[in-house]
Amino acid sequence: MGLSRDGMADSMPYSRLRTRIVIPIVVAAALVIATIMGTTYRNHLVHLEGHALGKTALVEGLWRRLLEDDAAKLLGVSVAIVRDPALTEAVRQADRSALHMLGMPLYEQLRDEQGVSHFYIMDSERVNLVRLHDPAKTGDVHRHASLLAAEATGRPSHGIELGVHGALTLRVNVPWRDVDGTLMGYL
Repeated sequence: MGLSRDGMADSMPYSRLRTRIVIPIVVAAALVIATIMGTTYRNHLVHLEGHALGKTALVEGLWRRLLEDDAAKLLGVSVAIVRDPALTEAVRQADRSALHMLGMPLYEQLRDEQGVSHFYIMDSERVNLVRLHDPAKTGDVHRHASLLAAEATGRPSHGIELGVHGALTLRVNVPWRDVDGTLMGYL
């Protein structure tokens, strides 16, 4: 770089310097900064995703534990109900009046103490004998997945299902057998 006769810097060498050195250095620095920023952002997203997956797994585990605890409680109560001799005789006779009279106090207690919202007693063909939460509605055939599982296996089953009003519902179904093991219905 030099001075011209009028005292101004010679711009020609500076222009060449800028073109050959400064611009490539600025572009390279911008690329390095962009790469660092992109890598940092990507690593942050990976960290957030891992954190979210961990929290999701934790919530899922808690949900499953609560579901299994609630199902175990309902199963214990249900097994006691299907062993009741008076209710068993009413199921054998398909006596809706007796089922309503004997079952309503049980349903009310379960509703008040355990939050049970629905209480069905069905015959061996899954036809509703009594719906204690809605006594006027009887005779419909139930096709809930957990009930079909109980029918297929002959064992109690439970599951979360979508109710008729769109709410997730824990259903517990227990085959109802008489003393000789003959299937009479389902609770």
